[in-house]
Amino acid sequence: MTGRLCGGLPQQKTDTPVFVAFLRRIGVLVLGAWLLCVLLVALVLMIGRAAETWVLTVAISENGGWRIYVLDVERDFAHQLYRQFRFRDFPVPSPDRRYVAFATVNAELRLLDSYSGRDDLLAENVSFGLPGWSPLNTTPRLVYQGIAGRVYMTAIGDDSRPDAPLMLSPGMGLEARGFVWSADGAEIAYEQRGAINNTWRYDVYRVEADGENLQPLIPPENSSSYSPAWSPDSESLAFIGTNGRTSQLYMADRNGQVTRLPFPSTATQSGSLVWSPDGTQLAFATFPLDAPGVFIADLATGQVRQITQLSPAATLVWSPDGRRMAFVVFSGDELYLVDADSGKQRRLQIVRGSYHVLLGSGTR
Repeated sequence: MTGRLCGGLPQQKTDTPVFVAFLRRIGVLVLGAWLLCVLLVALVLMIGRAAETWVLTVAISENGGWRIYVLDVERDFAHQLYRQFRFRDFPVPSPDRRYVAFATVNAELRLLDSYSGRDDLLAENVSFGLPGWSPLNTTPRLVYQGIAGRVYMTAIGDDSRPDAPLMLSPGMGLEARGFVWSADGAEIAYEQRGAINNTWRYDVYRVEADGENLQPLIPPENSSSYSPAWSPDSESLAFIGTNGRTSQLYMADRNGQVTRLPFPSTATQSGSLVWSPDGTQLAFATFPLDAPGVFIADLATGQVRQITQLSPAATLVWSPDGRRMAFVVFSGDELYLVDADSGKQRRLQIVRGSYHVLLGSGTR
């Protein structure tokens, strides 16, 4: 069909071919589907971030045994782990929660694989101290004290069975305790008891995970040291030194060089040293024999401030965002949260039990 424009010039009227229109519609549909997928992924990520919550892993005593719970701090919700098992000896779960280690009253160290239910004997004649697990996302490894104060490390193989133990320290026939791993899983620090000038004391040691470069970290004042804590980047190791009258904070670098941090001396009974997640602050506790409380030391300003007069029983942990802290009070039967800035306190009462032990902090 023809028409006329501007003086009668003919114009051919054409229709879009059917297959071209079809392709255009398909293109619009594909583009729309792609945009919808992008929006859905963004929405899922936003919901995931919003749903991420602070959780605490806690062991609670009951009827002569122990139960382990994950406590959702934000939602006041508790989930019991390992329901199918009954723990008579104190349990120390691995960071991925698959394995549980026990130091039994019979001086045995045992390993439970919660997936298969298999129970392996790791060592005999061990000290009744808590073993230390390597960090999450590293090969599962367990460090512990064996006979005569020797320190051993056992890795869990690909078949989920423990490998032969590696001796990290020959020991001195005395107690080793407080095992902590660097975040990269490359080094271990701990306290070892010994006698210096006929005086019993603890000293902090560090050793590489393959057993190389064992060294004591001695403060310049040659004071006793304890409570080692690795920085989040694994580059520094902080610890507490004491002369029997007051305590002081110290730092060792990767080369083992020890320096005193520019903070005022604290009470004699100090401990539970722990870094903030961003590596800018150190928190520690003082205990009832002195002035009880939790303190935060700012590495940039050199200022120390007290955030609560409550005193932890042992473990002190930060929330992943560094805004709050959690601990079990010295009596062992109450779990508290404290705001790191304001000092506002909240007692967390989710699960009842006669005694609580705080095992760890994380998110889910």
